[in-house]
Amino acid sequence: MKFDYKKIISENKIGIIGVGGAGGIIADLFAKTHGSGENPIAIDSDLNALACKKFVKHKIVIGAAVCKGCGCRAEPDTGRRAARESEADIRRALNGFERIIVVTGLGGGCGSGATPEILKIANDMDIQTTVVAAVAFNVEIPPDADYGNHLMETAKTASDKIKGLAGYFDFIALDDRSAYNEILTELRKVKMLR
Repeated sequence: MKFDYKKIISENKIGIIGVGGAGGIIADLFAKTHGSGENPIAIDSDLNALACKKFVKHKIVIGAAVCKGCGCRAEPDTGRRAARESEADIRRALNGFERIIVVTGLGGGCGSGATPEILKIANDMDIQTTVVAAVAFNVEIPPDADYGNHLMETAKTASDKIKGLAGYFDFIALDDRSAYNEILTELRKVKMLR
């Protein structure tokens, strides 16, 4: 049986919201595969990243004053401030949805900082929410151990913040970073990474 995802989503007023770089990529892939219209929505503070989304029609640049279209530079607090600055735009985008599925990455930038704020806005609007979040994949991190540890700690902090917002959503899927640490250790053993 083939599902008509576009029909299911529109009839049930479900919004697919991609937040930050990783979330925007997933929203764009969803739009490519299942069609677009006003759904899904990509939200990012990086104007260039949004411009690269070819299939998502509804794009929201957040934090124009805070980020000046240049992204959050791996600073979750900047993502939080960007979402707060653009709260009215986010509310307009979410208006009409009964449920949203927020897809994001927790690498330490826009997704990490803006996602909790977007969840608070959705909760305030009585929108049911589901979150699918991925923690940074270690092999994508430059092999500088200090940077990698910093990034993983940032991602852990972000995931802890999202877990702390349990009252704002009814389901969350978080990737387990321990598997990534094992992969990185094995890659270092065979000197693929230094």
